[in-house]
Amino acid sequence: MKTYLYSLLLAFSLFFFSCKDESSIELFQQSSEIAMNFPIKDGTISYRINHGGEIAMYGGVGTYGVFSNNEVVATAEVVNNEYIRVYAQSVGTAELTVQDDAHNAALVRIVVEPDLREAIVLKIDYEIEGVSEEEKELIKEELTATEEWNNAHILFEFDQADAGQLTATDGKSSNHLIENVPFVWSDYNLFVDDGLRASLNFVYRGNLLAENIDSTDCNSEIQFGAWELDVTSDFQKQYLGITSLKKIFWVTIGK
Repeated sequence: MKTYLYSLLLAFSLFFFSCKDESSIELFQQSSEIAMNFPIKDGTISYRINHGGEIAMYGGVGTYGVFSNNEVVATAEVVNNEYIRVYAQSVGTAELTVQDDAHNAALVRIVVEPDLREAIVLKIDYEIEGVSEEEKELIKEELTATEEWNNAHILFEFDQADAGQLTATDGKSSNHLIENVPFVWSDYNLFVDDGLRASLNFVYRGNLLAENIDSTDCNSEIQFGAWELDVTSDFQKQYLGITSLKKIFWVTIGK
């Protein structure tokens, strides 16, 4: 009798724990560079702004759902009931809860860090209207001789998906042109508010530099394009007759 009861309890225990193991949810970090999944160390994954990632799911019962306790920092969605896609929105921390139809759950902590991108001003052209060709050349020569932004290095520190702080240094002397100035990046322009002088509103030509800014590929290629800055009002008093004066910044920008 005792042997029978022991066997019955052993069978029940094996059945219970095997079911529990099969239904538990396991999460693994997916690599964007190689086709491998890695254990999540200390239950935490770090991402950079605009460079989220994917989390593989194993086990569980039925359909998965995922919930963020801080959608300002990170949001997530389940794709084809196979993996989680994480979107890094702003600097901070968020906790994702993965749950299945049987109410099994798994937690992962998401840490979102700033994303740094660097731009280099290769050269600056000037488009001038309203004066003679001779006057245009004289104005261009004067502007070129005093231009601070030629060969400038610009460092963007994104702390939100489309905004952050910007620092620009002179390419020759490494002196700061502007430092830790707020910027907003949109599909069509880059708005910089230095708080001291007139704000800078760069418009993209051909929208080249706005492409792939939210890509999850951290190894995206360097992009090349032009920013247009209208400075007509700054020079109309100095150069009578000017109807339009635009600086064209030819730049490269990378990760």
